Amino acid sequence: MVRIKGANSDYEYSSEKREVIAVNPQPEELYLKIFICPYDQPSVVEPNEGKDKCCHGSDSTCPNQGEKQGHALIHLHQERGIELVTDNNNQIVVNQKGNIQLIPSPGGQAEVNGALLVKQQNQVLLEISSQKISLQLGGAKISLTPKGDIEITTSEQKGNVTIGGNLTINGNLTVTGEIVGDVRLSPATLAAIVEAVSQTLGKS
Repeated sequence: MVRIKGANSDYEYSSEKREVIAVNPQPEELYLKIFICPYDQPSVVEPNEGKDKCCHGSDSTCPNQGEKQGHALIHLHQERGIELVTDNNNQIVVNQKGNIQLIPSPGGQAEVNGALLVKQQNQVLLEISSQKISLQLGGAKISLTPKGDIEITTSEQKGNVTIGGNLTINGNLTVTGEIVGDVRLSPATLAAIVEAVSQTLGKS
């Protein structure tokens, strides 16, 4: 046998006839698997002692009695689409519903080396690069710059920014428009304002 394997929905090995035969009736779901098994365990189209003793292209299905790491699988499936599967069940899935999924193994992670753009109908929704990180939708935008600034922009500067909770500002607050609504200031802040106004009036 060989370590480069293949299997499909329409053919399998028959231990009775000692040859590969067509599956009859044909399965409703069509698939093709191309994979590597470093331990040269049989696939379903090679001489084997039963499907439960065959390798199906992943660590978890390999019947090898010793190590099981090192498998890699390309799976083409009529319903599930295209799956790329490696050790520990790391997966990239392009399914038939129009979705592309990155599925790292438990404890794993998905990494992007370089800029990342997420678009919808040619509109950039998310941009991550060494120059900026920005998230935008419907004219609203949040940007992080290399200088450490955070910019929040609403659509045509007419939208609302809502904070459902407390807002703490450690620094200065600059307001170029009007403050509308019920604004409550702490006693310390009120005292500081009164003192500043008194000093200003005293100088005039």
